[in-house]
Amino acid sequence: MADDNKKDKSKLSKRELQVLEAVAKGMSNQEIGRELVISENTVRVHLRKIYAKLEVQSRTEATMKGLQIGIIEMPPGETESAAAPSATGADTVAPTPAPSLAGWQVGYFALAIVAAALVLLTPYWRRTFNRPAGNPILDVPAPAAPEAAIAPQENQWQLRGQIPTARSRMGVTAFDGKLYLIGGERTSGTTGLVEIFDPAAQKWLEGAAKPTAVANVQALALGDEIFVPGGCTGETEAVSTVEVFNPAENSWRTVAPLPSPRCAYAAAVYHDELYLFGGWNGTAYL
Repeated sequence: MADDNKKDKSKLSKRELQVLEAVAKGMSNQEIGRELVISENTVRVHLRKIYAKLEVQSRTEATMKGLQIGIIEMPPGETESAAAPSATGADTVAPTPAPSLAGWQVGYFALAIVAAALVLLTPYWRRTFNRPAGNPILDVPAPAAPEAAIAPQENQWQLRGQIPTARSRMGVTAFDGKLYLIGGERTSGTTGLVEIFDPAAQKWLEGAAKPTAVANVQALALGDEIFVPGGCTGETEAVSTVEVFNPAENSWRTVAPLPSPRCAYAAAVYHDELYLFGGWNGTAYL
């Protein structure tokens, strides 16, 4: 058994063991990140590797497995106490008391029970809260009133065709009754492609390409133009360039750059001004 434990422990790297020990203490991903000086995304990556190596599906199962195979050390001062000698004589054999659980172990067992209860009761709650008002005794939904019926053509998604060029992480905005897709990422890398959808004509048009090919950007209509601030030119390289598209002239111009490189941000237009929130500066999230 000891050899099996050593083999299981060797499956995990030193950092993964640190993450597992932090999980066993009940720490959140954010707390683990602060403790180990890593990002929350890196914590999630380590957790996925731990789940795969220990063949578990959750934090609770990983903690239990770690305790079972002995790769998580018991906190100091919480080992089992030895039974006291009998005071009635050598011939009297006192019953051995069952080992008591440490406080933190009780907490984990309670957490596991609560999690199991949530999993089992969630389908029931969904049926209960989503069920129309009807007979409170029979579990049979009451028929919807005729005026509440949804017409087949309403509240439904309809396929309007595909975008001409497969891509992701592009800027999208509506302007003058048309939909503008700007930049983004293709299998070959970032692109400055501009594609415009005209709902009235049900067709796609191609606009002048953005001078700087970027992904993870926002496109924001302001006045008679479309602003595209910053973006990433590669997986992590952010830029501060701000380029502006003029739909009427089908042309681009460059304006004052951002104070610092930025991509993967949130953005909005308010009172004729652009606002950028958060994002990635090439080395860290802001």
